[in-house]
Amino acid sequence: MGKGIKRRRLLIILVLAVLLLAGACSDSQTEAEPPYFTAVCGAKIMVPGNLYRLTSDEQILISAVHPSGIASITYRFGDGELIQEATEGTLLLSLPQEFSGTGIFSLNVYVTAKDGNESSWAQYLLTTTTVPELSLYDGEKLLTPDQEYVFTPGSALICMATHPQGVASITYRLGDQELQTISGDAGEIIVPEDFMLKGRFSLNIQATATDGAQSPWRQYLFVVE
Repeated sequence: MGKGIKRRRLLIILVLAVLLLAGACSDSQTEAEPPYFTAVCGAKIMVPGNLYRLTSDEQILISAVHPSGIASITYRFGDGELIQEATEGTLLLSLPQEFSGTGIFSLNVYVTAKDGNESSWAQYLLTTTTVPELSLYDGEKLLTPDQEYVFTPGSALICMATHPQGVASITYRLGDQELQTISGDAGEIIVPEDFMLKGRFSLNIQATATDGAQSPWRQYLFVVE
């Protein structure tokens, strides 16, 4: 009886030892893992190796995680200076002025964890573009986006856009109507008569250049007189 109990105890001890060793191995593997990070521009997660068209004022957010914590993020734009920034896990990058309009250039990034582990380099290809300039007129009056204006039935809303490469089209939406397209860089927006009964309506406009660059959407608000 005594020997059976001793054998069972020995078996239990061996099982516990194996479990502890497996846990230690798992922990060491976790610690050896490199940091994980993503690059985000706007609402888009960037994929290494892909080409992204950005405006010169857009920013790129680098977010990194690791069980031991993040010590730093290192990056380089094109053939510029290698920069290392101490951070707890996030870094917001602005595009250098000298790269604006220079064609395609790279952003290279890697991350260092607090335990010394490093990620691999990731390279993103970038190009900056000039977006179309958009204007809306009520007669001769230039309107400002996100402001409310009194709309007089029969008034002519004229939309105009400019871009160094030329403007391909202007897209607009009145209220909840379907999108409408004006070919070229200017055109008149006709407000349907049934909008006169609604009291208020919105107008959203976007211009597209011949090189594919798009302006941000602009919204104008109107109250029917």
